[in-house]
Amino acid sequence: MRIPTLILSTIFLSSGLSFASSLVTDLLLTNAEGGKAMTAFATTTPKIIVFCRIAGKAQTPTQAVWIAEKVTNVSANFKIAKAEVKLPVTTKGLLHNDINFSLSKPNKGWPKGQYRVEIFVASGPGKPYPNTPETVLHFTVK
Repeated sequence: MRIPTLILSTIFLSSGLSFASSLVTDLLLTNAEGGKAMTAFATTTPKIIVFCRIAGKAQTPTQAVWIAEKVTNVSANFKIAKAEVKLPVTTKGLLHNDINFSLSKPNKGWPKGQYRVEIFVASGPGKPYPNTPETVLHFTVK
């Protein structure tokens, strides 16, 4: 499987889904900025995006890990890519903790199957990530 390009960018969230995590809120899985919440995507989807707001002190590391759980012609729980950012992030000179992690479509399209994105938040600057993610999002490619 060709590993798709991972893009990390930041945005302000005007709305999103509430989530039970105390550190990760306003969680949204979609295919476009300003898009609606989704849990299923087509094999031709150009990119899949996770929007979230993360609570943490300045310089706290956060990480998204994209995993192919049960996907055609891919080993189970294959780690596709990961990205890290330290809080707060800057967009157009403004500091905030609203983050967007995205993964672009492979050249031959998304293989069909079940995927997940794990969001990790360290307990503070210079601290390691916990063993378990703060939030896990599941999605399907059909």
